[in-house]
Amino acid sequence: MCVGNEKTVRLGALAGRPVRPPAGLGNRRRAGRGWCGIVAGGCALLVVVGVLAAWWLYHKTIEVGRHAAASGIEFLVGEVARQNLPPAEAAGILAPISSFTARIRTGNIGLDQVASVSKAFVAGPILPGLMARAFECRFVQTAEMPEVQRQAAHTVVARFTRGMMEGRVPSRAFDEVSDILTETVQKGKRQDKRLRKQISPEELQKCLGLMAKAADAAGVPADVAAVDLAAEITRLLADAPIAPPAAGSSAAGSQVGTEARPAASPDQSSVPGPASGPTAGH
Repeated sequence: MCVGNEKTVRLGALAGRPVRPPAGLGNRRRAGRGWCGIVAGGCALLVVVGVLAAWWLYHKTIEVGRHAAASGIEFLVGEVARQNLPPAEAAGILAPISSFTARIRTGNIGLDQVASVSKAFVAGPILPGLMARAFECRFVQTAEMPEVQRQAAHTVVARFTRGMMEGRVPSRAFDEVSDILTETVQKGKRQDKRLRKQISPEELQKCLGLMAKAADAAGVPADVAAVDLAAEITRLLADAPIAPPAAGSSAAGSQVGTEARPAASPDQSSVPGPASGPTAGH
């Protein structure tokens, strides 16, 4: 049909007669241009939608990461503090932790800073200090022993903790104590360590002996004050730099440039543990 139309046009032109284009030819050309425009517009729309979806997914992933990091810190610290320490002491520790995790969720603390703080909890003296304090509260204070002996045990724990905080007692000394105090629990495909529910009187004395030996070797005096672990945590968290809030964050514009000062509570002395570290016994 198309061939016939083209022949008619050529013959008419040779005969000198005006020839009109075959009916529908212009419409088909205009329709072709219209469809090309529609397809091009649709492709552009798909690209825009794809970019928006990628942007949403990226920010949603960051948001989920923030909430996961904050929840992890709260869980670890809360489990050890609430289940092993006096309520007022646990509340004093959780106050700066809650302030810090709130800043994580609003985007004022970047994930890099969170990783740095988490590493400080795990590799630094905070976790050993918390476990030493939990050991004293959970086992020493509940053991059947004369008050004089209990006070002597308190002094041993204070010296051991002070030595760790000052870097004089090596981490391997805490590892020896931790091997006695903790047990491995299977959680799905993961193995976690947690503080044991009970230890024997012999194990209690062995832990105290290891602590005293490490403190003696480090030259920690007997008259040191007990470490205020809540204050140590507050100091650690206050050193975390502020990250600019993410675009679209509720903190944007209102909290940029504000200085991080987590509130410290006056009477406290305990602390948290990391995701791979020991948690409280259940």
